[in-house]
Amino acid sequence: MKLGNVVPKVKFIGRDTEGNVNVNIHNTKPGLISNFRTNVVITKKGSNKVEATSDTEGNQMAPNSIWNYPVKWGNSRMDAGTYHLTAKIKVDGRAPGKDTTPVSKKYDFKMEKDFTITSAQSAQLNRQMGIKPNYTWLWITLGVLGVLLLILAVWYLARRTKKKNSV
Repeated sequence: MKLGNVVPKVKFIGRDTEGNVNVNIHNTKPGLISNFRTNVVITKKGSNKVEATSDTEGNQMAPNSIWNYPVKWGNSRMDAGTYHLTAKIKVDGRAPGKDTTPVSKKYDFKMEKDFTITSAQSAQLNRQMGIKPNYTWLWITLGVLGVLLLILAVWYLARRTKKKNSV
């Protein structure tokens, strides 16, 4: 097994939208891989904070195939930056269900890949999800600058008036 492309997308579910990251998982073996568990964790590169995660059981993959595995990002903002994806796939070798007959060998795969969400992709994805940019920091900065300008103007006028009165 190996990882292919990692692509952020927006999925429309009825009236709601949800962010996804599609992970292409390749079965490079010429045989069926059955009853495996997939655990995918996405973090911001250099951080341990989990941005998205997905865990599924009882999966099957046909020989020499590609699976577009969706990892739900949810309704939270998809920020631009570099992310780190860790995929753990555990094949227990048994057929799905109650049958315990081995159908394949046991495997443990751990695959890692870095991917980037550009500013343009981030803006488009967030717009499609209906997430508006947060300009609170801008309003706070403008308010602080306005107060400082007002204090400076009052100080200047008081000083000028004091000089005129003393002359």
